[in-house]
Amino acid sequence: PRSMPDDTTALFLLETPILSDTEACILFSCRGMVEQLHRYNDEVLCCTVDTKMKVAHHGYGVATFALLTKDKLRKTSLAGPAGRTQALAPTSHALPIAQAIVHQETDMNYQRLFRKVDELWQASKPGRTPLADMEFQLHKDFKKEIESARIACFPKSRACDDFFHWSQKQHTTMATKCQQVVLKGGKWVKKALPWALAAVRVLRMLPTLPLLSDVWHALLQRLEADDEPHLVGWLRTYERPVPSALAARYASSSQFTYVSFWSGLHGTVPGSGSGSQPAEAMHSPWQRQLTALGGAGSVGHVLTVMQNLYKEHWQNWYNFSSAAALSFTTVVPRPDFLLDLST
Repeated sequence: PRSMPDDTTALFLLETPILSDTEACILFSCRGMVEQLHRYNDEVLCCTVDTKMKVAHHGYGVATFALLTKDKLRKTSLAGPAGRTQALAPTSHALPIAQAIVHQETDMNYQRLFRKVDELWQASKPGRTPLADMEFQLHKDFKKEIESARIACFPKSRACDDFFHWSQKQHTTMATKCQQVVLKGGKWVKKALPWALAAVRVLRMLPTLPLLSDVWHALLQRLEADDEPHLVGWLRTYERPVPSALAARYASSSQFTYVSFWSGLHGTVPGSGSGSQPAEAMHSPWQRQLTALGGAGSVGHVLTVMQNLYKEHWQNWYNFSSAAALSFTTVVPRPDFLLDLST
């Protein structure tokens, strides 16, 4: 069906699918997912988009656009002196709104998904400000196609590029950019790699934009002095224009350098540090179902898997029947916590 069914879990197409020999983009959702938009308080808005490719034939993938909320304290893994432990924390919870089967992660496919979500957003409440005119955070991967689509559809949004994905490149792309080697423990190792990675991990948490900019330039100057021009060039690819919401806080923001995975003061909404992997976490319960198709399932197979998941898992996990208001900043605090974790 292409109109919204009464059944909250019934999958329906959001518009006429694009399916040809050269491209594919099939937008779909269910009533329970779309109605999450009505419950969401849009004073502070954080969203996420992520795609899992090669889950169907021809390498097709599934893109998911979701809202982020903090509805309760949830179990999470925390690092400490004794190692990693399980504890309760106000972690982000992703609420999927719309999905798309895509042939590739192209700018146009992401634009189709983004514009459809904006339509659903505006239709969910009378007089709602379009997402295209709002300052909000979009947590995403670093792919340039997602970034260009974000700029085209949500020009006032702030991109939160996921540091988890960035750090995965330390043993691949980043290592190949390092030219100088040193003999250590009987092995030749990349001289700049360990300390450069440690420096980036620290500077992404620096509190203010001027401090970030100064330390970032100092890091690049040190690497240039150590004869690492390729590494410097690669790191510069993560420099971005200062987001409009952040630029308003500094009279001379144009003189500062901003990097897309920074999560300091005023850089992101409190409690939403870039790299918290909110998009990654939402895939674990259901990606295995698509993976079971062995990458050979048809579009029909993928839609069937998603329909079953909506009905058997997502309606309970995401509380499709709830009328409670949703917010990114609302968390029920624990009285036995030393600090109030509501933000």
